[in-house]
Amino acid sequence: MLFRSAGKELVETPDQMYSARVQYEVTDWFQVGGQAKYTGERWLTDVNDMKVDAFTVVDFDARVDFAPLGYEGTFLQLNLTNAFDEKYYGGLGTRTSATPGQPGYGIPFGQIGAPRTFVATLRVAF
Repeated sequence: MLFRSAGKELVETPDQMYSARVQYEVTDWFQVGGQAKYTGERWLTDVNDMKVDAFTVVDFDARVDFAPLGYEGTFLQLNLTNAFDEKYYGGLGTRTSATPGQPGYGIPFGQIGAPRTFVATLRVAF
């Protein structure tokens, strides 16, 4: 029996993926960082007849540590995720085929990735 998916690439698996992070301790109480992640094209179907585009997401963060002021374990953390508001699919609902009339036809779907988001966290230890 010949499977239509023989020799095809695996669904929702990027052809390439890279990431990098840089962090710098400005002082003993202040740190900044940034990271980027590239995710290559991904197939939506087992028979590779539909795929989604590659994308890159960049995040930044900063932390102020209050330990030098006598508040051990207390800090303020600021995070900016998806800084450039990249439009991408975070997760995919795959199908066998996206071609109408083909065996296993179904409409694939994707979950939209998080938009630019700013989060501030204050951690207080006592």
